[in-house]
Amino acid sequence: MPNKYSLSTRKIFSGAVLLTLGISSLAGCGTTNSNEQGSHGWSNGENTASASPVASSTKGGFSRPESASSSSSAKNMSDSTELPAGYTMFDSPIQGIQIPIPENWVMVNSETSFNGTEGQKLLTDISKAMGQTDEEKVEASLAGSDLTAVAPTPEKNFPSEYIGSPGKSIKGEAELPTEETMKKRLAMDDFPLDKYEKVDTPRGEAVVAYSAVTYERSKLDTAEIIMPSGHTGEFASLVITAGSADRTKELVKVILENWKQLGEH
Repeated sequence: MPNKYSLSTRKIFSGAVLLTLGISSLAGCGTTNSNEQGSHGWSNGENTASASPVASSTKGGFSRPESASSSSSAKNMSDSTELPAGYTMFDSPIQGIQIPIPENWVMVNSETSFNGTEGQKLLTDISKAMGQTDEEKVEASLAGSDLTAVAPTPEKNFPSEYIGSPGKSIKGEAELPTEETMKKRLAMDDFPLDKYEKVDTPRGEAVVAYSAVTYERSKLDTAEIIMPSGHTGEFASLVITAGSADRTKELVKVILENWKQLGEH
């Protein structure tokens, strides 16, 4: 049996380009079945090839860097007393967390409605930010995600910067994934593990896995964060994609220094 969690993770990692490929999945969303799969962890079947549509799409659209090196380190992050300028907090309700997002981005979550005049405008705005014109496809692709946030200006026909979380938190895991586990999971869909970090955040330990691929001559620097969720005994997953490694690391740093559990003051 494939690693059920990895199916969702691979969709998240390629969330910024799946619509470009004509696949109606973004941030681990899509059918109810895929969301159920995303609730599982990494302990079972981690060496089994993924059945994710991303696995086939990487063969045609993505390319790996010439070389990729992996290193791990431990970092400590102090609690920020206030958000950096230009950020606002936004809920990931199913994951049970609240994270900082650049305030000029277009943001939706699992509680967002696209009904009415305001809802239709929001759907138009996020479609444009994704570089897409088919609003029905965009709405369908967002149906099972918990949080999707994109920069307002697209890169060609996909988001230039992106933060997303899947429609379920991760259950059944006692510990965070190791570097080797992350490497194997990424390799299932031909993503290199460029760097693995353990980070002590103000609200618990997290891991970050960095990966870089090229799509249609555009370099995508991606990071996945796995961190405590707002639910006891569960983990949350976030994926960040930007056009440079420095920008991706900047977004990761702000998130890890400022994230909160829902209901926390």
